[in-house]
Amino acid sequence: MEQGISESQLRSTKWSLSNISLKYRLPLLIGTLLAGIIIACNWASYRAVKASALDAGRERLQNLTQQLATLFQQSASTITTKTSTVANDQLVRSFIKSPDTASRADVQKLLQQFTAPQDVNSIRVELWNAQQQLLLVVPEGDTTPLGDLINDFKQTSNEPFKTVGPIRQLKDAVGFPALAAIKSDDGKVAGYLVRWRKLATTPDTRQQLTTLLGTSATLYLGNKDDDIWTDFVNITPKPAVDVRTKQDISTYLRDGKTEVIGLARPIAGTPWLILIEFPDEVVLQPVSGYVKRMVLIGLFLFVMGVT
Repeated sequence: MEQGISESQLRSTKWSLSNISLKYRLPLLIGTLLAGIIIACNWASYRAVKASALDAGRERLQNLTQQLATLFQQSASTITTKTSTVANDQLVRSFIKSPDTASRADVQKLLQQFTAPQDVNSIRVELWNAQQQLLLVVPEGDTTPLGDLINDFKQTSNEPFKTVGPIRQLKDAVGFPALAAIKSDDGKVAGYLVRWRKLATTPDTRQQLTTLLGTSATLYLGNKDDDIWTDFVNITPKPAVDVRTKQDISTYLRDGKTEVIGLARPIAGTPWLILIEFPDEVVLQPVSGYVKRMVLIGLFLFVMGVT
């Protein structure tokens, strides 16, 4: 008997909307409906604002990468043009033709314009003959090869007879070679002028880049074959995705820690790529602020709706 009463009482205490008086049932229904509407509206608004922020970030990245790719292209062109001009100076031609009798001192003096302090990023300057034998190093001293130039020599032997080589680690610096063919009087390639340079930026250049990019952005330069990437100071890990094949922005983790969005573009006339990364939180910062405001407004509307 007692057991039956207990079970009956238990069934009677089960929650049911019909057990709630009409006085409370209507506000509850209104509150539930209002909460659903607020959540749906906030979610739709969040998606729209996020898409807008990503579009703005995408447009900014596209503009910045194109501008910087053009600037680096112009810089590389200036370097190779100056190299080619000196490579075809009559003093250099004469030295390549007859290293034993030509004035070595005059050639060294001519090439000093490509060494420090005139060129603060210079490592050294080399003259090679057509048989790819090293004839002269300026400044004199260490003649240990800084890198394999076979492919660079092949490329320089054809139009436009000047090029910049891939980025590589050069002893204690990150750098690259700039090459120009030395032509004989009959137009054939008689040798090569090679300028080994550090891939570095001056304080003024860094300030200009910071102004252009902002303090939250990071600029990288890499080879098109994706073997080396650098932040202009050190060799850095390659991006977590193959940005070479991406025409749109990519989202990935930098060093497995920070989520970033990045966009890469090739630099015409060079074997390089430029990559700009922004932390994901910077691009989506307007979204975070919007969400906080909408949550507060939603809570206010909910309280006002059910009271």
